[in-house]
Amino acid sequence: MVAYPAPTYVVGVHTDEERAFIISVHGSMSESIPSITTGHELTCETLKRLWDEVLAFWQGRDMSGQRRPF
Repeated sequence: MVAYPAPTYVVGVHTDEERAFIISVHGSMSESIPSITTGHELTCETLKRLWDEVLAFWQGRDMSGQRRPF
């Protein structure tokens, strides 16, 4: 996922508590993700921030339809 040239995230779900937590996967990560911190709960507020972050990323890209290999 680190090599993918777009925003990528991992979501972990605590099924007993019915809560979800999210982390960003980015270029400085080099090892597997053995666990996910509970510091970033996926809530309506964090989902909106995530939406804004991904939207800003794609708005800054040329999406003219030309495919480039990853």
